[in-house]
Amino acid sequence: MVNFELIVRALIIKNKRILVCKTEGRGYFFLPGGHIEFSETMHNALHRELWEELGVRLTAVQFLGGVENLFEQDGVKKHEVSFLFHADIDTDDVVSKEAHIMFFWMSEEEFIKQNIAPPALKDAIVKWIADRQPFFIEEGINR
Repeated sequence: MVNFELIVRALIIKNKRILVCKTEGRGYFFLPGGHIEFSETMHNALHRELWEELGVRLTAVQFLGGVENLFEQDGVKKHEVSFLFHADIDTDDVVSKEAHIMFFWMSEEEFIKQNIAPPALKDAIVKWIADRQPFFIEEGINR
């Protein structure tokens, strides 16, 4: 079985706080977004995912970079490519529309201290906040 996934994620920052989410039973946070569906553009997938998860509209979107990641989850090996976009949303008041996902505004300082998945994406975000340079990172890729 091939477990190859294309993911879009949104880095949403308001008042020096970053929007993160978490699912019950997982020991890490991640950024809002989700899977790109077959024949869907990254941009359309990001808009769809944020609407499905939060009922918000994106008011600005800028491509930041990507992270390629090999990992194991629940005994299943996965190969994931995440594309990250800096995005603005039309509200500060976020409420999950999906019962299994909880959303939190986290200060930049707290974000640095937390377990954010994948770790290379967290590191890239911290660097991007400082220098605003695009990035592409390969994590867990054997050459």
